[in-house]
Amino acid sequence: MFRKIFYFLILVVVVLGVLAVVFSFKGKKNVGLSLPKVGVSIYPLALVLNELAKDKIEIIFLAENQGVHEVTLKPKIAKSLSEAKGLLVTGYEIDVWAERLGENLGLRIVRVNEKAPKILTKEGYFNPHIWLSFSGLKGVAESILSFLISIDEANREFYEENYDRFINEISLLEKEYKEKFKELQNIPFLSYHDAFEPLFLELGLNYKGSLVIGERSLMPQEVTKLQEEIKKSKIKIIFNDSYETSPKLLNFAKENDLDIKFLDPIENGKIEKGELLRIFKNNLETIYQTLKNESIGS
Repeated sequence: MFRKIFYFLILVVVVLGVLAVVFSFKGKKNVGLSLPKVGVSIYPLALVLNELAKDKIEIIFLAENQGVHEVTLKPKIAKSLSEAKGLLVTGYEIDVWAERLGENLGLRIVRVNEKAPKILTKEGYFNPHIWLSFSGLKGVAESILSFLISIDEANREFYEENYDRFINEISLLEKEYKEKFKELQNIPFLSYHDAFEPLFLELGLNYKGSLVIGERSLMPQEVTKLQEEIKKSKIKIIFNDSYETSPKLLNFAKENDLDIKFLDPIENGKIEKGELLRIFKNNLETIYQTLKNESIGS
């Protein structure tokens, strides 16, 4: 009897020991594993990278909690970046600071604009906000897919599946809103900055111009010409591509009886699954509802 109890206790101890080892291993399964590190200059590129790579890579986001034009690099991020497999940048002046940093560290520089369409603006320069249009976003995803496969061929199928899903979601949005905007293509409007111009053109909208072109504000004579267009076309809407409303925009809107509507430039936030397309769709819906309401009121 005592021998049976003794063996039973030994069995219990062994089982508990095995379970302890299993759970210990599960809790520490990532210890010692090193994911490939990839540097990213700005928020929208980090979002696309996250959609395609998910937990297969470690994202080093250089502009975390900052804007896209002026970035102060934290020492911890700089150290991690030196170990990266590459650095994703737009390929335009908007994040040239990151490109120069990467070159100084001897990193592989991946310019995501290389597979995106070059959209020449009315000012005669290539619009760098490639993540704000359908075609630009698709090009960014294609460039990132090629890079991921080049550094991690073993997970090619995983990346390609995520890419196909992402492109399909963009294409569905594009089809939906191009159809919805067909009846609103005559409604004229302005924007404060020309960042969204490629999207306006893709949707075939009656975009009449902006107060800021690239980094340049309109000259006085250009503002006068724009005001003449406002009267001629009876423009009532101006979209603000910013999180803040500048005094210049407020004064211009007041003087010309314009209603200000806000669009999200997708410049900073949390790196979460589906976040990019969520914001993208919100922008599309804001434009659509604004133009629709104007068409009803006119």
